[in-house]
Amino acid sequence: MKDGEKPYYAQTMHQAYLTIAANAYLKYTLINKQTAYYKYANTLDSLRMHLFFAHQRREQLIISIIFSALCLEAFINHYAISNFDKSYFNNYIESLPIKKKWMIIPKLITGKSFKMGSQEMTKLKSLFDMRDKLVHYKTIFYKSFDHYKSSDTEATRIVSAIKAKNALLAVSSCIKGLKKLDPEVDSAWIKNALDPLVENSLLKLNL
Repeated sequence: MKDGEKPYYAQTMHQAYLTIAANAYLKYTLINKQTAYYKYANTLDSLRMHLFFAHQRREQLIISIIFSALCLEAFINHYAISNFDKSYFNNYIESLPIKKKWMIIPKLITGKSFKMGSQEMTKLKSLFDMRDKLVHYKTIFYKSFDHYKSSDTEATRIVSAIKAKNALLAVSSCIKGLKKLDPEVDSAWIKNALDPLVENSLLKLNL
């Protein structure tokens, strides 16, 4: 946006992306509750239902992680475009890797930046590492159902409930940290997007 110009309307996507991420995590928890009511009659039935609900849960966790990452990228682009001339953004900012954007853009605008090992940058890196693993996913083969069950643990899963929750918290942490660097940053939209999770005691926010 050029200096001195005030936009009539700004179409942004960061809140929409975070809302999608939050709703997906909420849906994951509802599917989890639903599975508690199923009793499996035999091994084949158990296998089918296990895989069905595992797919349903994994799908929602993937959505939550990916859209949390989309949110942070959309917001830092919005923050830059709101403060720089569009041609400057296109020529020098747009092609930067996401982690560099979060380091460099605040520095250019406020003269202050996140520290490399800060909580915000650690969470940002973790989120985009997860995002990259999903985007560049490599197929895993299992020899049997028992092999699958023994290998499919919370620690080994590329997506898990804790990873999705951390993805949502990474958004809150980065925006909160940016607001400390620049008090003009709007952060009210985070609460609006994450309210369903807070109301259901699935997430705690400190904004």
